[in-house]
Amino acid sequence: MPQATQRAEREWAEQWSLLHTDTDQPAELFLEWIAPNTPAVFAGARVLDAGCGGGHHSAFVAKHARELVALDLNTSEVCKARLGALSNVKVRQGDLACVTADELGGPFDVVYSIGVLQHTHDPDRSFANLLGLVRPGGKLIVWVYSKEGNAVARFLVEPVRKLFLRFLPRSVLWGLSWAITIPALVAVHTVYRLPLRFLPLYDYLVRSRTLTVRKVAGNVFDKLNAPHTDFVSRERIERWLAREEVKESSLAPHLGVSWRATAVRR
Repeated sequence: MPQATQRAEREWAEQWSLLHTDTDQPAELFLEWIAPNTPAVFAGARVLDAGCGGGHHSAFVAKHARELVALDLNTSEVCKARLGALSNVKVRQGDLACVTADELGGPFDVVYSIGVLQHTHDPDRSFANLLGLVRPGGKLIVWVYSKEGNAVARFLVEPVRKLFLRFLPRSVLWGLSWAITIPALVAVHTVYRLPLRFLPLYDYLVRSRTLTVRKVAGNVFDKLNAPHTDFVSRERIERWLAREEVKESSLAPHLGVSWRATAVRR
């Protein structure tokens, strides 16, 4: 069995135990993150949710899929609580970077990984391994934080998190997330209504006007809580899509802070 690259991290189970409602991860955002794919890509398919978190996306996809495997190293118990009653869903614990198709019952028609690869300790290996779980002609769909457009997170949030925030109780971190969210939303509903696209995170923050306040606070919490984030440059994700096993692909930025990509397996 390949050597694991990722250790279990309690922060994720704590996060998804907190952010457990359907409004914490609305389906409308999932559909943005998998574009240009639509729910039709899952119809009648055997699907892997690689990094299922709280199981919000799995619950949505399971309505369309023939079979869905929800995989996570840290949150399998949290996910089972949401998905346990669904007969076409199996929840498994495992490392995205080294889990094998045999361990999961065979290859998949569709593998998707939403907001997860940047939190693994070897995103390159994780992408390659997930691609290997896709049957020929099947799809790997990923959404990751981009290096481009994330200067605030990279040079302000991450240093503070490493030096200080990671030692705080999650309840304190949740309170801090709200303390950041409220003034941020004041700016979003005032200054960011002006056509000043040079402002930091402009598209991302304008989009947040359509989300619930709790969802915005959850997004802030995610940035403060994540024990490891490896922001992915365009050049790096293009290398992933240029692998010999990829027959065709698509890549597009999303709100200036992330990449959404699809690879069809040769």
